[in-house]
Amino acid sequence: MNTSTVLYFPETTIIRKDLCSLLCFFERVSSYQPAENDPALSSDIFCEKGLCQSYAPAPLGEALPRFQQLIKDLSVHHDEYYGGYLSSLSAGKNYDIDETSVRGLIDQLHQTDQKTKELGKQEDRAEKKLWSARIFLKLAGILQKNEEEIKQELINAASRNSDLLHDLQGEADFADSRELAALLPLPDISAPGPKINQEQLLFAWRQLFLRDTLNYQFLTTGNQEAAEIIFEIYENHFQTKPVELIAISLPAFTQSEMEIDNLCLDKINTIKKEFTANRQNISTILTDLLTTEPNEKILKKLAAEETAWNSKFAAQQEKIGLYFYLLADTSLEELMQQLTRSGEDNKKENGKTKHTIIAVLKQMNFTL
Repeated sequence: MNTSTVLYFPETTIIRKDLCSLLCFFERVSSYQPAENDPALSSDIFCEKGLCQSYAPAPLGEALPRFQQLIKDLSVHHDEYYGGYLSSLSAGKNYDIDETSVRGLIDQLHQTDQKTKELGKQEDRAEKKLWSARIFLKLAGILQKNEEEIKQELINAASRNSDLLHDLQGEADFADSRELAALLPLPDISAPGPKINQEQLLFAWRQLFLRDTLNYQFLTTGNQEAAEIIFEIYENHFQTKPVELIAISLPAFTQSEMEIDNLCLDKINTIKKEFTANRQNISTILTDLLTTEPNEKILKKLAAEETAWNSKFAAQQEKIGLYFYLLADTSLEELMQQLTRSGEDNKKENGKTKHTIIAVLKQMNFTL
């Protein structure tokens, strides 16, 4: 594995806290844009510093203004389009995006496009799938951003209520603290918001992946549900489970650290500098594993590197785990072909690796 660049999936918007943690191991994290020239996905401080790369693998070209207008219309007519579209997709169970819910919108986009009218049925279906994927990913990104903003507002409200409660306890004459706390209930920040169907999110992301001219050896995600779907598909196809290779601890960033760019970047650079040798050693071993069969010698080396890495983290430090999984005997391109029904028309040339490695951010299930 080359740790210089890794491709994030399946969201097009990476949650900032996940991105900060990932950049403590990877030199750069790449992600897709549903359409090119999206300032919301390319104006971040990390992109400006070259730590992130956000791009559209299937650019719209002349059709971009129409796509932007469609997204604007969907956002304005929230109840009619945005909410209803995501709700219908959330309830879906198939890998294929339900084109009927947006067929009229897509046909409207193409009504003046003579080239599209001249496409054969198979090409036309593939084109509509790509449009559906772009729309789905863009709306899912908007929803994710809105959820993060709401969650942060709730966290801020909880903090204000906590401070106010603390002040009032020293001044008010209440029977007990429970009576006072009942007057200032803390917001529930754990309540889930609208849920996007992860199978369809993966299928939409796959539409962009299969059109990407760049080849990646390696995927990463903070979306555990999406990762589990891929692992299940792999297990069903190969009748074997992915192998957990290594789990390293990474710092979990606080809200105050993420809000101050320089503070966040300084912490990332400090971790990278401290773990330079460890990162290089792990990278070398995992790169070898992409093209060779895992053996006891290699696995022992990884275990030693895992121990050396994790021993540097103090037990009291807030951290998150980065788990590396080996999906043997399938390249990344071959793996993505499994995320579809048989007869899918989109193909991508296989990469040069024999195996696939996926890194998943999640809470660590062990203590140092």
